[in-house]
Amino acid sequence: MEETNGMNTGNNTQSDGNKSEQNVSTGTKSAAGEKTYTLEEVNKWLAKEKGTGEKQILSMFGLNSKDEVPGFIAEHQNLKTQHETAKAELNKVKNQSLLASKGVQADFMDYVMYEVSKLADDKNGKYADDFNTAADKFLESKPIYKGSGMTTSGMTVSFGAGQDGGAAQKTSNEIMNDLIRKK
Repeated sequence: MEETNGMNTGNNTQSDGNKSEQNVSTGTKSAAGEKTYTLEEVNKWLAKEKGTGEKQILSMFGLNSKDEVPGFIAEHQNLKTQHETAKAELNKVKNQSLLASKGVQADFMDYVMYEVSKLADDKNGKYADDFNTAADKFLESKPIYKGSGMTTSGMTVSFGAGQDGGAAQKTSNEIMNDLIRKK
């Protein structure tokens, strides 16, 4: 066994025919002048460093202990949900504004939004993720939903008795129905 500074520094072990030294005493210097430490000392230092790292990470998020982490995660999930809800509402308002600028009547806004959203949300469709293009194509195919598309011109609306002594005038559709039913 070798001694350093008059102290026994450890056990000699035989490995592959070569001598190697294991220092197990605390804070001693080996023959090469290197300071050696026990496994227990190294583990204490590592545990201390780990605790320091955990404290730094917790302080980055404004937390004081590990016990606050579940509450922090729950609050984060709540804020994430609120953000997604607000983002969806913003997209809805933007899309309504876009449809209004394209002349969609307010009475048909919800229906047109639904139909155009279906076209834009279809991941396999040719308008995938493009609400503006989908709106243009939908309104081209169904211009009735535009501001001037649906009018009452050419329609006759009667409220009450007609001028012919109280009998209301029949439309051509009513006359055809009467003929079919032989009234």
